[in-house]
Amino acid sequence: MGIGDPTVIIHKGIYYLYPTGDNRGYDVYISSDLIHWQKGPRVFRTSEKGAWAPDVFYDEKSGKFYLYYTVNRRIGVAVSDSPDGIFNDLKTLVNDAIDAHMFKDDDGEYYLYFVKFPAFFIYVQPMESLTAKRGTPVKLIYPTEQWEKRHTPLTEAPWILKHRNSYYLLYSAS
Repeated sequence: MGIGDPTVIIHKGIYYLYPTGDNRGYDVYISSDLIHWQKGPRVFRTSEKGAWAPDVFYDEKSGKFYLYYTVNRRIGVAVSDSPDGIFNDLKTLVNDAIDAHMFKDDDGEYYLYFVKFPAFFIYVQPMESLTAKRGTPVKLIYPTEQWEKRHTPLTEAPWILKHRNSYYLLYSAS
């Protein structure tokens, strides 16, 4: 079985990779060097089909790990006490959406990036906390460039990075 859509975090010097796998949940892969990986336990299960593109966020304040998952075209959040433990489902955050990514800015504010489905527009949702939305989501980008519309018009898999006060939105298209 192949894997895709990975997210990787580092915690206490160990790397944890969470990919799309069998579409019924997520396994974790563990490495100390980013070269040699061992398959760890199944950390999230769903009875529905269509689980993909997980994002895991570690909250230093609470010491908890938050899994933002896509299942059956909706984004939910689950929580665990450890990076390789069972993530317990908390709730759905966004319907008709895929590919969530949580970002914490330098000022402590949280933002959930996601793709509205089926239009494939990338949005950002200001968050009150890691599990509660604040206000209305803002549309950031949508397929406008030829390379974004080559096979089918779509933008997906948003990932935000900040470097020297500039924000970089990485994403896939077409």
